Amino acid sequence: NGQTYYYRVAAVDQSGNISPLSSPTSAFLYPDDVRAEFTRSFENGGASSSDYRLVALPGAVDRGVGDVLPGEDGVDWSVLWDDGSESDFFVEYDGSDTFAFQPGRGFWVVSRENLSVRDSISTVSLQSDTAATIPLHDGWNIISNPFGKAVPWSTVDAANDGALQPPFGFEGSFSQRDALASAKTGRAFYFLNDQGLSELTIPYPGAPQQAGSSASVLAASGSASKRISVTATTGNGQDSSSQKISSTVHVRGTSGPEVKRKVIAPPQRFESVSLRVRNASTENPRKQLLTATSRDLTEGQTIPLTLRVDTSSAEIRAQVEGLGNPSVALIDPSTGRSYDLSSGQAVAVDAGAGESQLKLAVGTDGYVSDQLQSVTPEDVTLTTAPNPFSKRTTIRYALPEEASVQLKVYDTLGRQVATLVDGHKRAGKHQVQFSGTDLSSGTYFGRLQVGDSDQTRTQKITVVR
Repeated sequence: NGQTYYYRVAAVDQSGNISPLSSPTSAFLYPDDVRAEFTRSFENGGASSSDYRLVALPGAVDRGVGDVLPGEDGVDWSVLWDDGSESDFFVEYDGSDTFAFQPGRGFWVVSRENLSVRDSISTVSLQSDTAATIPLHDGWNIISNPFGKAVPWSTVDAANDGALQPPFGFEGSFSQRDALASAKTGRAFYFLNDQGLSELTIPYPGAPQQAGSSASVLAASGSASKRISVTATTGNGQDSSSQKISSTVHVRGTSGPEVKRKVIAPPQRFESVSLRVRNASTENPRKQLLTATSRDLTEGQTIPLTLRVDTSSAEIRAQVEGLGNPSVALIDPSTGRSYDLSSGQAVAVDAGAGESQLKLAVGTDGYVSDQLQSVTPEDVTLTTAPNPFSKRTTIRYALPEEASVQLKVYDTLGRQVATLVDGHKRAGKHQVQFSGTDLSSGTYFGRLQVGDSDQTRTQKITVVR
């Protein structure tokens, strides 16, 4: 089952004379059923948004989500569908026909209990014994492979005119896939339909008369010989021994009239770590982040990145292929800090939980040095905001170079009321929180001393009740 057998016949007489062979024909044995047998687990019992997983069922399935998941909606599990809109695109489970497992359809699912499926399901019908089609809407779709075997994405791309964005799988973060695993494993994928297709043709592997498969340009761009790959890695949870989750972006080197390609990134909501290239060429909010892009790196480039993590820091490393030995640095404009990625070793980036806007500078030593100087403070500065304040304020200071620092707060009589910083600090921008809840209303002074005593800055701070 699932194979095409090609054959020709000839006649042989009693004397052993053999006629010419007939023209070839084929016999295709298509399975009647596909066996779904899997268990999908959800970390932390659904306590975090990163516990969601993409889930689907194979074959000619038509089964409500509520008939498959254990327990009660909103109590034991939650399901979302992506309708492809530019905003408010996550639709919550409402029991309608939209939330039924059907051929090619998948959902975001989180559950307190594991989802276990052991069932045989009738296979989907094939068109001309070669392929099945699954419905699409414009924009992002959650799709699945209804067959009982994996399908190379290159064959899907070729069957749909060869201009498709690649699919993404999800396991704590998104990663580009070169094949659609069978939904018999419970897997679904994110796919951006930017070609206006009403359906996606998925050829059955081994079926006769398939269109020639030429690898997708977009899917192959991630493996280009001239590229820089940057990966952010973080732990999934508070335990240092917990699973590491990674997110990678690729910048492919191009020159001259070579066609530049962009791979649009899926939504970040459920990722525990997400590293993306910012795409300034569109106003569509669902196309403003990229996992891969092409740039002319011969003269140097500074590429805007967005890093989103659910912890305070991430390890980031860069891998360079086919571009010689360029200088590579990661810059945090908000702090003026920079991280040298040229060695290929991972560096710890203190980005803070949430979203950070970074820059990746690639080029000659001189080019990267100029980019670093553009964000490094030229002078020692000290500012406070809000000021005046009642309960808490933020004191910010900038250092043009690495130095020992003391930051203290005094009252009007010169008595020290707080030591906020005392130690060695890197060049760049820094900030510290200052609480005034234990202070009476009045005027105070923040004093920053950097290195020698002549490097000092003082600012008046007012506490009001």
